[in-house]
Amino acid sequence: MVKDYIIKSFDFLSDEAFVKIAFFIKNFTWLDLSNPRTFPEKINYIKVNKHQEALRRLVSDRISVRRYVEKKTNDCRLISVLWSGITFDEKTWEELPKKFVIKATHGSKMVKVVDKEKVCFEDIEKEVNAWKYVDYANKSREWYYSSIEKKIIVEEFIETDDGCVPPDYKFFCINGKVCLIQVDIERFINHERNFYTADFELMPITLNYNRSDKCIEKPSSLEKAIDVAEGLSVDFDFIRVDLYLVGENVYFGEMTNIPDSGLAQFTPKQFNYSLGEKLNIRGE
Repeated sequence: MVKDYIIKSFDFLSDEAFVKIAFFIKNFTWLDLSNPRTFPEKINYIKVNKHQEALRRLVSDRISVRRYVEKKTNDCRLISVLWSGITFDEKTWEELPKKFVIKATHGSKMVKVVDKEKVCFEDIEKEVNAWKYVDYANKSREWYYSSIEKKIIVEEFIETDDGCVPPDYKFFCINGKVCLIQVDIERFINHERNFYTADFELMPITLNYNRSDKCIEKPSSLEKAIDVAEGLSVDFDFIRVDLYLVGENVYFGEMTNIPDSGLAQFTPKQFNYSLGEKLNIRGE
């Protein structure tokens, strides 16, 4: 996108100037980081000021975060790691099952569900090798990725009873409480996104994607998942906890410090104020 290329050209700017200009280019709205009031302003304040730095670096690494989850909760399953390393080669490919999920440890969006009957090793190798050159610490000033060793991790493929990728439940946790639940639907095919309250009431808001007309029933394990998310978020002023809910099982996905690199805002705009009012940025 043209906007992304324009943002890239501002590499020489300070972090604060960079995020203000990048946000304006994306949303035609200026951030006030001296007196943050909206949700985007507050999470960008956290980002620019490296708030809760050590903790945020810890949970950004897809490997070290697993130890954090084990310490914080017993009710969340960790998806089995089938392999991890720096070089993904053909020997490793041959030893993996028909389906798996491959990820990079040092950033977001570098995730792919692999079905070996539909793709070949060369295609996956090319995509994985490209991930090595992605630097979110420089690209979007997400400093919490800067100290992570660039490795590849392969996880077991978990699926619903009908063999599909399970819905992705993302819990926006503010000062240790779930305030918003994001549900991404068919994110690898026809991506749609709904938002719900903690009681699973559909909310009339959007963020980057259209709302889905599909009826999503309240998961039977939702209360359990909320307990897990709040337990993992207790030490943060804001964190998003991403979980998979499959039947009665709650699986850990990841913990996201700054969703969408802090560059997205909700529609309608007023919701950014109401959500921002709930976020009390803790002193350090």
